[in-house]
Amino acid sequence: MEREQQLWTRCNGYIQLWKMKLCWRAVLCLLLVAGFARQGIALDPSQPFDSYLRTRFGNEDGLPASVVHDIVQSQDGFLWLSAGAETLTRFDGR
Repeated sequence: MEREQQLWTRCNGYIQLWKMKLCWRAVLCLLLVAGFARQGIALDPSQPFDSYLRTRFGNEDGLPASVVHDIVQSQDGFLWLSAGAETLTRFDGR
């Protein structure tokens, strides 16, 4: 009887630990989602999509590759484009 009580107590301890880990994981996931949610609202939802300026640039315009992987804007207004593993291009809008 005492052995069963010890096993039951140990199982309850494991269950509580598992619940705490699950709770912390849920909190971390919610924080990550909340942190990136603001970036997902980059376009104004009240504007029609056709009102935004869209321009396509390619190799003939000076890009070293036709596929751009990452785009970052520096504080001075330049766009930095990653077009490959070792290619970084600065774009000034012209």
